[in-house]
Amino acid sequence: MASSQDPSVAQRLDEGDVVKFRTESSIQAGTTEGIPEALAVVDALQLILPEPGSLVQHEHGYVYGRLLVEGAQRELVASETETVQIPPEDLVDILTYSKMLVDGVEVYDLH
Repeated sequence: MASSQDPSVAQRLDEGDVVKFRTESSIQAGTTEGIPEALAVVDALQLILPEPGSLVQHEHGYVYGRLLVEGAQRELVASETETVQIPPEDLVDILTYSKMLVDGVEVYDLH
């Protein structure tokens, strides 16, 4: 279990990462249980992260990315049309992956 000293997913995130996120706001739902999850490739970060001892108590902003969807051969590819805006509280995890170029398309292989 993560301690309060462990960096959050948002604090460890970089452009190009593959993230798992909740597709409905956990704040609006009041819970994280049973909320559907999806995968996305991070394209841009617009986050305000609290520094130790600062007045900012919560992470604010958004992570922007493209949904990972199943391609014609059941491989994972970044959608050309489905983009997402993810608040930091709905980030679940950063996934390890390798990326290959197959017939001009970036294919993601999760580990």
